[in-house]
Amino acid sequence: MYQVILSNDANNDINQIVLFIATESGSKKVALDYLDKLQDAILSLNKFPERGSNPRYKILRNQGYKFIVVETHLVFYKIKEENKTIIIYRVLHQKSSYQNFL
Repeated sequence: MYQVILSNDANNDINQIVLFIATESGSKKVALDYLDKLQDAILSLNKFPERGSNPRYKILRNQGYKFIVVETHLVFYKIKEENKTIIIYRVLHQKSSYQNFL
């Protein structure tokens, strides 16, 4: 099993997503339910880190990024085999120009 670590950027992304959903929906429950989905998907990488897709941009692929899709968000991460860790770098909306954030 791998250890999953969130970068500061990923933590900030998740906080902003939850705040946005709470504000837009007017419901803390809706926001917290989405947070649970994000956390479950991210933590499941500890068992199946290779299941993510390779980014379409070659420069990101060459840097070792992979991503998983959680509804409308992309979770970008790298696998560090030498110490069995998964580092989550960003959690971005699928319509963002994500190559500019990594």
